[in-house]
Amino acid sequence: QNSASRRLPITDCTAPCGGDESQFCGGQDGSQKMEVFEAAIGACGGDVKTSEGVIYSPNFPGPYPLDQNCVWNIQVSSQNIIRINIELLDISDGDSLTITEYRSSRQLLP
Repeated sequence: QNSASRRLPITDCTAPCGGDESQFCGGQDGSQKMEVFEAAIGACGGDVKTSEGVIYSPNFPGPYPLDQNCVWNIQVSSQNIIRINIELLDISDGDSLTITEYRSSRQLLP
């Protein structure tokens, strides 16, 4: 049984969650009750057509899976621009992040 499907003792908040030291543990509310659980979000690729958004790698905040080639297509109308703000980037040795312009081989980010 993993920690996502059972309650853990309050003392677990001082320890890494479920064997993944990069994940955060819960907090206390006014009733001094606490729940500690693991959480993972993210996807491997997709289309973004909204005016703003956030992209997470698969299994974020844990390590992303091996042998993944995730492609995100960000689409806006021709009179708009795309601004990319990278707040957290941790890439494994041998992996890379490439940003290119659609219908062009011109690389926008080394």
